[in-house]
Amino acid sequence: MPSNYQGFEVGYDKEDGTAPVKFASQVVKVRDMTNSADLTDLTADSNGTVASGTLSVAVGTQIRFYFQVTSGTYKGVSGFKEIITT
Repeated sequence: MPSNYQGFEVGYDKEDGTAPVKFASQVVKVRDMTNSADLTDLTADSNGTVASGTLSVAVGTQIRFYFQVTSGTYKGVSGFKEIITT
């Protein structure tokens, strides 16, 4: 049974308080934390946003979206977001 997740931005909040950096076209890995399984990769759009969507997991599954920048000025920056699907 598919379940839903809300869209989100992929980026980095700079410590100096200036505008956050958004990572366009960044690959975001999706992991089912409830069942310890890698699910898929998503890609942020040109504005650094991953659109809302569905996953083939049960409603109420804990999901982790995570990324790591592998090149450029922010190489090594990583982040994650965890949700419970609806």
